[in-house]
Amino acid sequence: MTTSKPASCVFIAALSSDIGRELASMYLAAGCSVVGTYRNEAGLAGLPRDDRLLPIHCDRSVPAQFAGIGHALREKGLRWDLFISAVGQLAPIGKFFDLDMEAWSESVNLNSVRQLQLLHAIFPDRDASARSKVVFPAMRARARKSCFWSAGA
Repeated sequence: MTTSKPASCVFIAALSSDIGRELASMYLAAGCSVVGTYRNEAGLAGLPRDDRLLPIHCDRSVPAQFAGIGHALREKGLRWDLFISAVGQLAPIGKFFDLDMEAWSESVNLNSVRQLQLLHAIFPDRDASARSKVVFPAMRARARKSCFWSAGA
């Protein structure tokens, strides 16, 4: 029976989210390096100051910024072996047929397609000598009994 080694470099999309901050703190405490994206610097408050933490500014609604993440990883000599996407934008929420479809489409793109585009962009920067793992804990959609739509966590 083969067992995989623990992660040594964890990539967290949406590091500045509540889930992202908690995961980062947990992995740093376990001795891992943590690299992650953030949109709002205020969301980084509460993260421990640690040389093993590399926050990278990135607006996931602008896929052209994804290439800069790989560049930052290479510049620091980091290779991720665990990718976690803590992305989850709730808006818009409401009765499905009352929602603005442009806003709804953008929410679906942000909560699914853009996460996959990000993974695709930084896939070459994984640790190819290890078995890399990818986790999308918040990628889900629910339709409620009263026809409310929610995408994300």
